[in-house]
Amino acid sequence: KKRSSFYHVDFSFDELRLGGSAFAQSLDKVGSDVPSVKNPEYFRAAFNAVQQLVKEGLLLAGHDISAGGLITCLLEMCFANVEGGMTICLDGFKNTNDLVKILFAENPGIILQVADDKAKRMYEIFDEAGVACLKIGKPTDERHIRVRSEILP
Repeated sequence: KKRSSFYHVDFSFDELRLGGSAFAQSLDKVGSDVPSVKNPEYFRAAFNAVQQLVKEGLLLAGHDISAGGLITCLLEMCFANVEGGMTICLDGFKNTNDLVKILFAENPGIILQVADDKAKRMYEIFDEAGVACLKIGKPTDERHIRVRSEILP
């Protein structure tokens, strides 16, 4: 069985914002502090880097964050895997320690699953593009999403 990891790639280069999110709507609010793309060149660089990962066949899976936030993205990735789950660490989100914003903000971005033996090449592509990616978790054999605070190896 191939070992792999999950990575967060932010396309927005913006603070995490809840305005307009499904979470805000569930509270009967809309909010005016909505996510935006602060740097269109960064968005383009991130998009093109991911396209290079696709072209080189480095991705096992991927899902957008912008429709429902990180929590919805992770849940939907688990739905496709009927036998396993994932362990996730959110400590790497340096711009906030607000768990609600981390889990529910719909800033443009994606979660990628990459085989561990392909991670070096993935990092090279992102480094060449000037794009950050954050390792946030690993698949598990257990059927759950477990969030923990320890930094992942």
